Amino acid sequence: MSMRIAVGSRYLTDWPAGDIVALAGRLGADGVEFSQSHLLTATEFPDDPAADLAGACAAGRLTLVGADLSMPAASREGNMAETVSALCEQVVAAARVGLPVVCLSAGKRASWSMEALVRCTRRVAEIAAAPGVQIEVTNRLGTRLEQIEDLRQFIVLLRPSGLRLRIDTGEFHAAAVNPRDVLAEFGDVAGSVVISDRKGRKEVPPGSGQVNLAGVMGDLVRAGYDGWLIVNVRSHEKVGPGHPVEAVRRLVAGGAPTQTGGGV
Repeated sequence: MSMRIAVGSRYLTDWPAGDIVALAGRLGADGVEFSQSHLLTATEFPDDPAADLAGACAAGRLTLVGADLSMPAASREGNMAETVSALCEQVVAAARVGLPVVCLSAGKRASWSMEALVRCTRRVAEIAAAPGVQIEVTNRLGTRLEQIEDLRQFIVLLRPSGLRLRIDTGEFHAAAVNPRDVLAEFGDVAGSVVISDRKGRKEVPPGSGQVNLAGVMGDLVRAGYDGWLIVNVRSHEKVGPGHPVEAVRRLVAGGAPTQTGGGV
């Protein structure tokens, strides 16, 4: 299986599922990843066709990739059980509506210890194993998984749990981490890769910032990566030359083309 591109719904949380699928189809994507709010809506209204995530993707002939969830921003030892319970309920709900993957972003560094994150992730992964939902944990600026050293500690503490990582190129760049270094060290446990770009910490369309996406794609091609590439699009995205999905598709097709913007 070659690399495939999915539209991520991080910035489309108020869009109906069918509209997101339609946009993804027009942009030429292969699949769709929904947001936490879409999962909650699908759970609350199981008989509403407009909330049917699997049905929307099937109608649009796109793959249902999963859902992107977040751990609470603040979680201390006192309410850890409540946090874990809520996440486990969402994982069970994800399985019920047909989501194969749930991606988690860790809580903020100021309120999550590594030990708490590991305990929470381990429990969620245990609950996900029974219905066969794959758990991926992703890096984001300001969270407990921000630096490459965080990933090293996290993976060592959780091996061998079947856990996968999601690597977000732009988020690592914003944290002053070279995403290519992360892929070189953790590519074997990468379940998916978010192709995002930055100028400093400001998010910009893929290929127009300082992240060396050409180098990233070359690394993925040489490593034989065959997972999903996630592209989070915005509501004003238009079909036509230069839209994010096309930009990433061009990188995939070229293998490792020269890129105007981008660092090491």
